[in-house]
Amino acid sequence: MTDSINVDVAVLGGGPGGYTAAFRAADLGLSVCIVESRETLGGVCVNVGCIPSKALLHATSLIEQSKHGQSMGITFSEPTVDINALREYKQSTIADLTKGIANLAKARKVIRVQGVGQFISSTSLVVNGESEQKN
Repeated sequence: MTDSINVDVAVLGGGPGGYTAAFRAADLGLSVCIVESRETLGGVCVNVGCIPSKALLHATSLIEQSKHGQSMGITFSEPTVDINALREYKQSTIADLTKGIANLAKARKVIRVQGVGQFISSTSLVVNGESEQKN
C-alpha cells in the first residue's frame, strides 16, 4: 500500500540547506515535508562531518592552549585522554544539535519522512523507505 502526503513544498535532504529551506517555507505559511535518509536531521555536517570534527578539534585546542601558558609561568602536567569520555562528549554534542533541529521542525509542523526521495514529475515524488534500501 502506498501512503500519500500532499504538501505545498517537499524538500529532499535534511542537511543545513534542506532544513533551513523547509523552515523558511513553513514560516511563510506553507505545508512542508522533508525527506531524509537518516534518522536525524542535520545532514552530513551535523551528524558525521563538521560538528563532530569541531567537537574533537575543540578538545585538542585545549591541549595546545595549555602549552602556551608556560610563557606566562603557568604549567600543566602532560594531558591524558579518556577516549570514551571524549567520544561521549562528541556524541552528546551531536545529540543536542539534532534534537534542537528536530524541535524546530516539530514547532513548525514540518512533516518528516525517512527514506530516499526521487522526483517523478514536477509535482510528485516517490520515497523508498529504509527497509527497502537494505535489499
